[in-house]
Amino acid sequence: MLGGLLAFVVIVLVIDRLRGAATPVSAFTAVPLALIPALLWMVYFYLRDIHEPEPTHYVIGVFLLGALVAAPLAGWITDALFKVPTWGTLPRWGLTEAVAAFLVLAPAQEMSKYLVVRYTVYLSAEFDEPMDGIVYMSAAGLGFATAWNIVQMTRAPQLALTTAAINAPPLATRQRCLSRRSRPSARPAPSVTSSPYTWRTKSRIM
Repeated sequence: MLGGLLAFVVIVLVIDRLRGAATPVSAFTAVPLALIPALLWMVYFYLRDIHEPEPTHYVIGVFLLGALVAAPLAGWITDALFKVPTWGTLPRWGLTEAVAAFLVLAPAQEMSKYLVVRYTVYLSAEFDEPMDGIVYMSAAGLGFATAWNIVQMTRAPQLALTTAAINAPPLATRQRCLSRRSRPSARPAPSVTSSPYTWRTKSRIM
């Protein structure tokens, strides 16, 4: 997986050299730049679920929910509700930046990703083991990162493709790690023991 990310950056570097000076990045260019590292991470975690792989269409659906529902919802909370863009230029490592990052941006982003999993695939019979939480929250987080990367790239007045390619994998990685920490627990799944009237659960109810 790391080899794939490195190869992706090297290929974009070559294209950037041929392209010349930094210019605005179009949506046509931003989509693959944001999507490829996210998909590499997604394939990596999907293949880790070796005991009971999740349906591919469920994983893709949650990825799309992260991009099309969680990302806009988080943006609405931070921009419209808390009006973070109107706070002015935030001094690096200042109190205002810390408040925005830890008390507004991070909770809004993580709660948005949690909600799209908790009230969709979590309610299905497919969500029945702890690894499912990692897979689906990773999908939501990577979908979120993809949408976020596309927005940031297209908003930049000018941007070297190499810069975009290098920045995209770390954001996808960060979203994947944060999503893994905030995953829902597996729902209790009854299984019959030696007695037909005795039941046990895989994990506690969340």
